[in-house]
Amino acid sequence: SKATVSVLYWRCTQRMATKGAQQFTYACTVKHDADVRYVSPHPFVEGGFITASYDKTAKVWNTGKGSGSEVSTFVGHTGWVACAVYAQGAEGKKSYLATAGWDKNLVLWDLETCQPEWILEAHTDKVTCIASLKGGEIVTGGYDKTAIIWKDGYLVKRLTSHIAPVACCCGLENGDAVTGGAHGDNSLIRWSPKGDLIAQFKSHTSGVRGVASVSATEFVSCSNDMTLILWSINGPLLQTFAGHKNQVYSVAALPSGELISGSEDRTVKVWNMEGGCTQTIAMPSFVFTVCSLTNGDIVVGCTDGTARVFSRSPDRIAAAEQIKEFEDLVANQKVNKGGLGGLDMATLPGPEALSVPGTAEGQQKIIKRERGAEVYCWSVAKAMWEKIGDVVDGDGEEYTGPTKTVYKGKEWDYVFDVDLTGDSKGMFKLPYNKGENPYAAAQRFIHDHSERGIHNGHLDEIAKFIFDNAEGTGIAATVDTGAFVSDYAKEAAAAAAAGQSSTMSNMEALRKMEKEGTSTAFSEYAKEAAAAGIQSTSVQDNMKRLGDGDGVAFSTYAREAAGIAAADSSELPAGVLGDLTTYTKINPAGMAKKLSQQNTEQPPIASLDALLKAVDTLGAGTLAVIPAEVETIIRTWAQGQRFAAIDFVRQAVLIPSVVIDLGSKVGGSVVMDVFTMFRGSDVAEATGPEQGLCLKAFCNLFATPAGCAVAESLALKAFDALQKVWKTCEQPVRVLYATLLLNYARYYRKKNDAASAADVVPVLCTGLLYEKEPPVMEVIINALGCLILPSGEHGIAEICLDRASKCFLQDSLRAIIAPTPATADVVDRLRALLMSLQC
Repeated sequence: SKATVSVLYWRCTQRMATKGAQQFTYACTVKHDADVRYVSPHPFVEGGFITASYDKTAKVWNTGKGSGSEVSTFVGHTGWVACAVYAQGAEGKKSYLATAGWDKNLVLWDLETCQPEWILEAHTDKVTCIASLKGGEIVTGGYDKTAIIWKDGYLVKRLTSHIAPVACCCGLENGDAVTGGAHGDNSLIRWSPKGDLIAQFKSHTSGVRGVASVSATEFVSCSNDMTLILWSINGPLLQTFAGHKNQVYSVAALPSGELISGSEDRTVKVWNMEGGCTQTIAMPSFVFTVCSLTNGDIVVGCTDGTARVFSRSPDRIAAAEQIKEFEDLVANQKVNKGGLGGLDMATLPGPEALSVPGTAEGQQKIIKRERGAEVYCWSVAKAMWEKIGDVVDGDGEEYTGPTKTVYKGKEWDYVFDVDLTGDSKGMFKLPYNKGENPYAAAQRFIHDHSERGIHNGHLDEIAKFIFDNAEGTGIAATVDTGAFVSDYAKEAAAAAAAGQSSTMSNMEALRKMEKEGTSTAFSEYAKEAAAAGIQSTSVQDNMKRLGDGDGVAFSTYAREAAGIAAADSSELPAGVLGDLTTYTKINPAGMAKKLSQQNTEQPPIASLDALLKAVDTLGAGTLAVIPAEVETIIRTWAQGQRFAAIDFVRQAVLIPSVVIDLGSKVGGSVVMDVFTMFRGSDVAEATGPEQGLCLKAFCNLFATPAGCAVAESLALKAFDALQKVWKTCEQPVRVLYATLLLNYARYYRKKNDAASAADVVPVLCTGLLYEKEPPVMEVIINALGCLILPSGEHGIAEICLDRASKCFLQDSLRAIIAPTPATADVVDRLRALLMSLQC
């Protein structure tokens, strides 16, 4: 069609324009007094851009060679300013600077006087994003799970189709809008300017954080799942971009036809439209936001309060000494050891490892020197390893925090004044000790202030505040091991706090506890009852025996739990029972393109044509067996370059004949390694996004009876991977691993297979002891509820829980500081059930 030809022509011309393009080089820095949360271009200021900051201001800047100057400042918000854009008025209408943020307001400012003309109040919670549309409309999105379309200062329509906070939005070239939902929604929705829902886009596996228009027919999104996705505005997924090592917060399109993205991994990446990363720019702090300017420069906003400009033009880049100053700032930044999953210094290579060239743009390498470890990043353009940081212990010599402060009778490294409302009347005290997991501290804070309206919707905001304002946040939570009774729980908690794995596997610990009877009684009453041979028949009877002050675990909670246990439990909470999770989206065209491209960059597959025909057959759902070429790729191509081949396996195992063929080759097929490559195997271990695809392929085994049989044969390998996953993997991978365990839980429950269920329980319990991120904990808790809680008739709890694992589960539940609303009911029921079973 004519439209297709136009897109192909645009792609071709952009590819020619970007071939051999220069690398972006540091140009200048501008500063706010707090984090720069948003950057956007200003079309009528030469080299101009707009910034929004947590210092409650927005600013307009212009740039020159090596410097940037402030043009105007907009002051008036009572909370953090989360976003700011130039809002082009409709024909004959006035244009404004539009800002929004934590005070829930959209403010339209006069560009000349810098004074507000409209203060628009309609959101019921914090506003997170803003976009200007072609027809003069403005779109905003917020924590209230809604987006709103505005025009000429008035609300046009409230959009309510997202089921989680609206985290991002953008305008398309045809005048439509796109909004993206945070974790729990994970989708994008295209809307007409009048607010009509046109299409919904689902492929991201975690919250969508950024979205940008690319061309008349395309837009791009980025996500907490560490990927970017290029979409046709009419629905099909066109390309996936994988390479970041942490959540991707922002994405933008360049005039050259390339893309840029910014991530919590402290990098900005430049991408070509075929999915290849052409440049990685290391930054000295987390990257919140990126944008491109009309002159082709890019702006990067960071948590260190700066916005930095990078250019390809020799006329606009900084002087050599300024560039060196920026590079030194990056090279000398401190990278917490805990954030790298823990390091064994004895096994790190020395400086000689830097003589071996990297295999891909942005590849990282850690080496050992006499003074410590250093992190390097490979630059393809410079053909060299560039230093991007020094590795330090999270609680080591680099910590320079304040002296202890006493708050409510306890000493803390920090006691922050926190304003969650933008109003000084809403100030709260937030205590924090170095080494704590910021999310665990945030959960404690929410629990302590729940009566004042603080809820889990504030979790990310509070944890972010701690990350930004405290030092020593790089290691896992410091746990009071005295709160646990079983020896293994104490050991696991202490190990997690040190960023290590336990020296004893959970299975070994449980066998030891059961054999030796060590530390398996939770309360003084339980110990006495065991010694006297007393057996109680009900929770109510236990309550009578316990009285007050007998040292029972959850003593304050116990009386409430007794009532919960006696209540009707015929219906389990949502999320506990349900269908087995599979991942069925497929993009044969994108897969074929990626395989063809990488076949020129990796050891070539001689029979590429046969493999591409197999991709077509896979798309049609008629594939019989996985071709040998896929095995060759998995065995011979470099880490991080096997994405398309692993994706082939993910889709193929949904077809029964393929799984039957695989099942006959257990132990004899490299493809079988794909399902456990996330934990290491005989072939090279998967990394980053490859790990996630491996876990999705594993989950897809549960789609067919033959696949379930293969999954059962691999169960122990999957369970044994737990400590490695929780020690080394990013949150999106841990979510997928927990989802795999939930699949096992649902499968075993449907089979009423108590013996196999008993193997899963200690794995899930260990996960609770190590894991502090709410999205992962929710999946683990639901899996425990699925295995253990009764529904209608009594469940399999008493069968699959021996005495040791009951105590282990009790300890694990004690590690939960404040359950999320989605899991509070499950946790309450589990605690009550354990008491009814005399734990």
